[in-house]
Amino acid sequence: MINNSIYINLTQIEKAVSRATHSFSGSQERWEETPAGISDTQLLARIAEEFGIQGGGSMENGWVEYIGGNNPRLIVQDEDFNTIAQLKGRGLITAVRTVIFEKLYKKQPEQLTLF
Repeated sequence: MINNSIYINLTQIEKAVSRATHSFSGSQERWEETPAGISDTQLLARIAEEFGIQGGGSMENGWVEYIGGNNPRLIVQDEDFNTIAQLKGRGLITAVRTVIFEKLYKKQPEQLTLF
């Protein structure tokens, strides 16, 4: 489950990542079931799935737009529509790993143990 008290301490870009990755019903459950050790390729596919074709809207102090498909990307704008961040590829993967696995759901990759 998402720790809502943590959400208020996220940066504007992190809030945009959270919003874009939770835009469809059932997203929280899907992220809870997604292992933190998911490969970058699999994670990019999950991001594209959660972004859908395209979406966006207003958020505190600005706007967010997200585009799915083969090249998922996230655009964050301030209240005057100036782009403050555009995330895609490695930058988007890193941002989603940070927001989803480290901040919202507090998940760690599973460790292999040898006996």
